[in-house]
Amino acid sequence: MMDRKADAEATGFSDNRFDIITEYGSLHHVDLHLAFAEMARVLKPDGKAICQEALAHNLLIHAYRRLTPKLRTPFGHILRRSSFKIAESYFGRIEMKFFHLFSLFAVPFRNIPLFGPLLAVLELLDDVMLRVPRLKWQAWQTVFVLSEPRKNATGATPRRTACGRAGMTCGTDLKAAPASWASSQSSVIAKRLDVGQRKRSPSSLIELKASADDGGEGTGACHIDAPSTAGRS
Repeated sequence: MMDRKADAEATGFSDNRFDIITEYGSLHHVDLHLAFAEMARVLKPDGKAICQEALAHNLLIHAYRRLTPKLRTPFGHILRRSSFKIAESYFGRIEMKFFHLFSLFAVPFRNIPLFGPLLAVLELLDDVMLRVPRLKWQAWQTVFVLSEPRKNATGATPRRTACGRAGMTCGTDLKAAPASWASSQSSVIAKRLDVGQRKRSPSSLIELKASADDGGEGTGACHIDAPSTAGRS
C-alpha cells in the first residue's frame, strides 16, 4: 500500500476506476457539482457510492447548530432536498433512508442504564415514522446510495468554494472483496449515532491509499472523509 494525496474535487484517478465509494460527513464541505461529478467519473458504470450526511430541514436541530458554533466550521452547507436534485444530474439512481429523529430524545440519557432500551424503542419508532414522505426530511441524518453514474454529465456551472475540502481514502488492492462488502459498510454507517464526534484540524487535501501496482483490475474501494475541522453537523 502507498499513500497518495490529491484534491477531493479533482482526484487525478482515471475514469471508471472504483467499484465502491463510501463517504461520511464531507459533502457539506465541498462544491456539490464538482464532488458529484468527480465521484461519477471515477466510479465504474455499475459502481455505487454509499454516503451519510446530516440534513438541514429540522428547525430544532438547526437552532442547536446555531447555538453551538464552536462545535462546527462556519463554511459548511448542510444538505437539503435541493442538494439531491444536484446529485440527479450526475447519477441515474438515488436510494435514501432516513435516521435519527425521535431517537435523539435518548441522548440526555446516554450515561445511564436506561439509554440502551430507550434508544432501541425510539429507533423502532424512527424506522416507522421516517417512511412518511413529509416527515422523513425532518430526520437528522440520511444514508443514501448513488448509482448509475452519468458519464460526462453537465450540471450548473461549478464554482469552487473557499472552504477546506474533504478527504478521500481510496484502496485499489481489494482483489477479492466479498459481494456483501457494500451492504455491510452501509449497515455500519447507518447504525452510527455519533453524539460525540471529535473535532479535527483543517485539510485541503485528500489521502488516497492505493496498491503499489495501481494498474490492477480487482475491486476498488474509495472512502471520502470529512475535513479535519468539520466537528459535528
